[in-house]
Amino acid sequence: MSRSIIALVLMLVAASAFVLAGDAHVARAQDVTLTLSEAIEQGLVQAEFLGTGNASGAAVVLRMRRTVADPVTITVPAGTRLANAAPREQDMVVRRLLGESTGRRLFPPLSQIELRDDETYAFLLEAYCLEAHRDNPSDDAIFLYDGTADATVVAVLNAVDEVPAAPDQILAIQAAVWVITDDITADELDEIGYGLSAREMRITADLLRAAGVDPTAYRLFQ
Repeated sequence: MSRSIIALVLMLVAASAFVLAGDAHVARAQDVTLTLSEAIEQGLVQAEFLGTGNASGAAVVLRMRRTVADPVTITVPAGTRLANAAPREQDMVVRRLLGESTGRRLFPPLSQIELRDDETYAFLLEAYCLEAHRDNPSDDAIFLYDGTADATVVAVLNAVDEVPAAPDQILAIQAAVWVITDDITADELDEIGYGLSAREMRITADLLRAAGVDPTAYRLFQ
């Protein structure tokens, strides 16, 4: 075989390897999905968390952009803990992604976040307060990513989808979180404006049971 033919064969092999490597790179970028915590901890995104003025429910706006050239796909499972920059105000825990924040009352719902360019996007998160006896987050609250919340709190948030009546019961979900974090009583809930109806009490108890927690072990149900 002549040197020219050998050189041509080597070039074709090299080109094929380059294309395969490129395809693998694209597949990796498209196929790998990270949680919000993983994306932040791996430095793939820059994220800031801002309060909406709500203490429970649609309470946090996440502003985020990617820091890498590849597309980044992110899920938002229950449990991301957010520390309030104001020490007297409550920290929060994220339950789920609601959708893209457009500054309007209605927002496009999303099941995951896809960052395909270098722009900064805003997303609305459902979140709940973690310390019943601190002040509610202010309208201009700033939160800092703080890892993952207590496992039992996460279990309560994950249980919401298992209790048919629970997903739209913001007060009951918040009360269930405070049962775990503060062992809160009915009188304390009344004092901070979160008094529960009989139905909401039943839903709170159902959430705790679905999370593997005995409600009667806590003061709210004694």
